Amino acid sequence: MRYIIEAAFLQARILNRVLILPSFVYARACEYSLDVCAEFADMVNKNEAMDTGAWSDLPIEEQMSYRIPIPVMLNITAMRDVHPVILVSDYLRLH
Repeated sequence: MRYIIEAAFLQARILNRVLILPSFVYARACEYSLDVCAEFADMVNKNEAMDTGAWSDLPIEEQMSYRIPIPVMLNITAMRDVHPVILVSDYLRLH
C-alpha cells in the first residue's frame, strides 16, 4: 500500500496535480486479538460491506475486516507541506 501511495504522490508532483487519497482503507487482518484491534479501528463484516455471502461459512473472526482512516496510517499534514493532498471526504465536501 505504501508504494502505491508514494507512486501516486510522485505522479501528482510531476504532473502538478492535487493528490486525492481515499479517506480510509480496509485491512483484512490484525496482528493482535479481535477486541484489541476493534478499539483502534472500526470493524466491518466483509459480507455486509461487499453485499455478498462468500465468507458466510467462515468463523466470525475471519469474516471481519477493519476500516482504518488514512490519517492514522499517514502523516497527511507533512505530505501537504510538500505537495497539495486532500482526502476523498474533503473533496466531496468541497465539490
